[in-house]
Amino acid sequence: MEKFLSTSGLSMSKSQSISNICNQRAKYIDSLLTNVNNVSKSFKYLDETHLKQIGKPLPINVLQLLQDKSSYHSLQAYLMEAIKHKDALLENVRRKSFETELVHPTMPKYVKSVLIKEVDEKWAWEQLSEKEYCEYLEAETYASHIGQYFHKGGVLDNLRKTYNSDLELSLVELKKDEKIPVTSTPNHSEKDLIDLHESLANVHREYEQKVNYYKAKVKNLVASNNIEIFKLNSEYLIKDELINKNLRQEYDELVKEYNNKLSLETLEFNKDLEIESKRISALKIKIPSNLQPTVDKLLQDVNSID
Repeated sequence: MEKFLSTSGLSMSKSQSISNICNQRAKYIDSLLTNVNNVSKSFKYLDETHLKQIGKPLPINVLQLLQDKSSYHSLQAYLMEAIKHKDALLENVRRKSFETELVHPTMPKYVKSVLIKEVDEKWAWEQLSEKEYCEYLEAETYASHIGQYFHKGGVLDNLRKTYNSDLELSLVELKKDEKIPVTSTPNHSEKDLIDLHESLANVHREYEQKVNYYKAKVKNLVASNNIEIFKLNSEYLIKDELINKNLRQEYDELVKEYNNKLSLETLEFNKDLEIESKRISALKIKIPSNLQPTVDKLLQDVNSID
């Protein structure tokens, strides 16, 4: 509510000047009314009259002075209230904060496909048929036991290593200083051992080839399947990226549109504030009819003030 104010009336500078004059004149009248007494006093001494108290009679127009003083205070009080009110209106404008009903765009929910996990050899072994797995186990068992028999440290290997030393002449002592030769009769020839070694090696090789075949098959299953998984996961990622790219573009456009609208609203808000501030600043103090005579009487003293 813009009470006290109007497009016509006293400017702020004139109102302040008149308020100051009212204050000074009211003080002057107050001094006239209060600096009084009832009597003047004097006494005679050595034939000379001495003044003890100067007489300060009441003004002849006490009522008029009180009325004038009251009118000055009344006008001053009104002007001060009007000035404070205008200052408060301007302060309210300055304190206004920008508000908007615009809602910031919500961040999109980007897609993220669940990628297929790579397989391992455990999975690949489970892909073999029951027959294949049994063949593998059988081949591995045969290869293991046959290999242990003729490989280094095995029975056949030890027989070959000790064959010649076992046939060497040895003596047995039955009585003291009486030794009898021991006859060594071979159970098989050295060639028999060699032939057996070659035979076992050939059989072992066949079983080991089968073991290696299945091991290779398992590794190939893992590799080929993981290649397919990699291709599928790549397709998922490419698809996700395309979808997310579109989501980002849409979101960026919405944010851009939001920021543009927000900027326009902010500019409009600041523009309205400036217009309102200028409008209030241009308002003048309207004088009630009962105070107008006092204002008219004082304006002649401040007519040089804009």
